Amino acid sequence: VTYRYGPEKDRRRVEPLLRDALELDAKNRRGQLLLERILRSEGRWEDLTKVLAHYSEEATQKEEKLAALLRLARVWRRKVQKPDRAAAVYESVIDLVPGHHEATSFLADHFTGQEQWEHLVALYEGQLSTGALRSKEEEFGAVLQIAMVHWRMRSKPDAAEPWFERLRKLEPAHPGMLGFFREWCVARGETTRLATVLTEAQRAMPD
Repeated sequence: VTYRYGPEKDRRRVEPLLRDALELDAKNRRGQLLLERILRSEGRWEDLTKVLAHYSEEATQKEEKLAALLRLARVWRRKVQKPDRAAAVYESVIDLVPGHHEATSFLADHFTGQEQWEHLVALYEGQLSTGALRSKEEEFGAVLQIAMVHWRMRSKPDAAEPWFERLRKLEPAHPGMLGFFREWCVARGETTRLATVLTEAQRAMPD
């Protein structure tokens, strides 16, 4: 009532009252949202991250926990501008909802920018293992990313080979996959396998 109808001079009483209320009921959604609104209006971003982190831990409903984590990640990312902290929160989002688009997109860009290739591979492997990717196109994209990271970024063609083999079964004529096998098979003198790969690719091509 003080926040909504009270005079401006009494507004300073609202935050202590809210904090007292939340000590009694840490899961109270209305109290959390009102405190969050006050801190946002005052631009107190560090304080807001503490409130959101606490709320995300206390929330019992999956939807409320997810919403709090996303708001926390966005504050770290856009207001405080600490991408490492945002990445840690987005990883919690992925644990809660594998394949979440916003979290996956941010983490992929973040790991790429930081050249954290093992983290990037683990991100895509997690999506594949949890069944978060619903379509063949999404599965293909994740497999391609893992294969290319092992091959081009980590310079580990042996680690990339099983992923390119999996990619070949999904799309036998994919140019990137063919480029890998040309290089990999020639380096090992496996001309028979290369001939098989190219023959199957030829059969899959329309012309």
